Amino acid sequence: MTYEDWEKEVALSFAGEPLWKVTAYRKSLFLGDLAWKDVMRLVSDRRAISLADHHASRISTVLADPKKTAIIPSHGT
Repeated sequence: MTYEDWEKEVALSFAGEPLWKVTAYRKSLFLGDLAWKDVMRLVSDRRAISLADHHASRISTVLADPKKTAIIPSHGT
């Protein structure tokens, strides 16, 4: 699925939110959806369940507060 296809699919659900206007917000939600598909694939293999759990935890952390998990340092550091 491309970003454009995803955006059309979910836009109705989020269209009223002020944050939907922020490109970074939309793209982080898209990446979260892509990563969740990876988690679901990992869960199907019993040997990878702990990896899937870790992956799901990180996805939740990033989506909850992208600033805390940013790779690019903030100004002044």
